[in-house]
Amino acid sequence: MILEYQLQFHSPLVGTLDSDMIMGSMAWALLRCEGEQALQSWIDMCKQGNPPFVVSNGFPTGFFPKPMIPFRKKEQPLHKQEQIKEARTNKKLKARKWVSTNLFYEMLNGTFVQMPGMDEPRDFIGQQIHAIIDRTTGTSLTEGGLYETSYRWFSMNISLYFQIFDLSWENRIDDLMKYLEYEGIGAKKSIGYGRFRIITKQHMQVRRINNPNGFVVLSHFVPSRDDSTNGFYKIKTKYGRLGEEFSKGVSVNPFKKPILMIEHGACFYTQKPQKFCGRILSNISFNHTDKVVQMCYGFIMPARLPIIDGNL
Repeated sequence: MILEYQLQFHSPLVGTLDSDMIMGSMAWALLRCEGEQALQSWIDMCKQGNPPFVVSNGFPTGFFPKPMIPFRKKEQPLHKQEQIKEARTNKKLKARKWVSTNLFYEMLNGTFVQMPGMDEPRDFIGQQIHAIIDRTTGTSLTEGGLYETSYRWFSMNISLYFQIFDLSWENRIDDLMKYLEYEGIGAKKSIGYGRFRIITKQHMQVRRINNPNGFVVLSHFVPSRDDSTNGFYKIKTKYGRLGEEFSKGVSVNPFKKPILMIEHGACFYTQKPQKFCGRILSNISFNHTDKVVQMCYGFIMPARLPIIDGNL
């Protein structure tokens, strides 16, 4: 079962709405709502390779990330002017981040599509200057006493997709989302960032994909040992921070160890049906090695990927 939550943000978000950040926020919400035993039970299920659900990154409603499928080359040689025109078109398409829902499903079905020159949703990225307060004097530092925070204003509603494997979690996910709606999400939520309202919650009807030979991932994730490595993807380095009380204390290092993650839109070939990809990571904190984990799962959609140089 797949649920879509449409969110309307009414304050900026510090950071990005990545799936691992969302699951981390839900873990803190579960701890507050149901206690440590319930959270540990969820973590144990994930460590056994049996997560009750996975979640996508947050996308503009009505759009999905452009699958990282390579462009097809023309079989017939082109004249020079045609080559230049095609190179310019491909450059524009390569820079594109989002595709509409209909276009996304056409690409999942292996259809060669001509992308229209429509405008993409673009968020506003801003910076805010803060002063560092010296805790001994209660005043700002005279040297190096400023730091900068980047924030993001979403230009339209945001959709989150939950793929639920254990149906007993449907109501729990709803409770946790309502908790985050009240509490906020992301960094700096205590001073008003990351506030949203749930507009709708509905079941997502997945369209049929003919003869799938792989999948497209809708989350940032870290592959497990059993995941396919044959595909198209980009890698980003994530520098995460500890949350809530784990980040407090004079001797505590608030940063997690850097993590290499595969970005959403990645495509992988496989003939093995699977429900999700990715895994849970442990030993990523310098101070709380036995408690802090990172849920780096990928929400996958079946796809018919092009055969290139016999890569399947």
